[in-house]
Amino acid sequence: MSTYKPIELGGGNTIQTLAEAAEAYPAMLQAIASARESIRFANYCMVPGEAFDRFSRALTAATARGVTVQILLDAHWSYVADLAHFKALLAVGVELRWERRFQLLHPLRYNHGLHKKLLIIDNKNGFLGGVGVDDVWLKATPKYPAPWRDTHFAVTGPIVAKLTEAFDQSWEDKQPQHIPGGEAITPINSQSQRWPQLTPVGKTMLDLITTTKKQLTITTSYFAPSRPIVCALQAATRHGTRIRILTNGPYCTHPSARDAGRHLYGPLLAAGIHIYEYQPTKIHAKVITSDGAVSFIGSANLNFRSLYHDAEFSLLIRNQKLTAQLNELFEHDLKQATEITPTTWAKRPAKARLRQATLSLARYIF
Repeated sequence: MSTYKPIELGGGNTIQTLAEAAEAYPAMLQAIASARESIRFANYCMVPGEAFDRFSRALTAATARGVTVQILLDAHWSYVADLAHFKALLAVGVELRWERRFQLLHPLRYNHGLHKKLLIIDNKNGFLGGVGVDDVWLKATPKYPAPWRDTHFAVTGPIVAKLTEAFDQSWEDKQPQHIPGGEAITPINSQSQRWPQLTPVGKTMLDLITTTKKQLTITTSYFAPSRPIVCALQAATRHGTRIRILTNGPYCTHPSARDAGRHLYGPLLAAGIHIYEYQPTKIHAKVITSDGAVSFIGSANLNFRSLYHDAEFSLLIRNQKLTAQLNELFEHDLKQATEITPTTWAKRPAKARLRQATLSLARYIF
């Protein structure tokens, strides 16, 4: 894959595509090392291992320099880390907060997680995308034959203030406020919504699908959309839009979630939508491009969790150069994917059909 240079977005903003954690981790660690005032770090997962140790050392060193460090993590995934792993950070004064701890008096709140992946340095440099802190992004593991395939982004300029606002909103556990964007960049900050109301991220996805005229590409780690999204995809193809969806194949973290979404393949394939499953390892990128001119990037998948339940942050960017880069990455990934055709899908075993149909009834939690 190519190493991409920063792109000017206007208004003093830039964005750089980091294709793989092998590019994202060094850039993030270098930014942490350059911090002089503040570091805000929000993520779904921060799991003990080599990657964890690298970030822990960098954040500890930053705190020793007098930098204020705030870490916000989702308890469902990151809490697998024994609190002992955070002692070094806490001992030097890092502020650590957990989102989504189970509350006996409010058990349903556990369904609403923190899925934002933000790193903000001195309110000047920011990172967003799909990359977490776990060795699965760094190297092959017993479960995955290669590091997870992901895409992350580095941004600079006034837009970083919107990342800071999104972090602070989750840090204080407040409802998100409207965050206005410019002509080229629109930030979308979501908290969970009451069913069946789509979050701002979900509404943006729906709008992007319905306004695309020619070409729509979707890369999503988890694909289990709700009926409004499915209907919009089918309607778009009837109006002549070419839609291609890339998601996980044999390697995934939650096979039940994958199979719940697979139940939707039939009607989507029948509508003329092209579906591909990535083969080498797990693909964790979350990218949508539209008509070669618009990109939707950030932490959100095309599933119920991102559409309704979880706190997410994404950017809608109108820039042909960025979209061209992301389309190039999509085509590269497509070469390592298997297309699911109507013919091959119709031949799947009855046991698989039953499993997919049953799990599809539980898409609400995936």
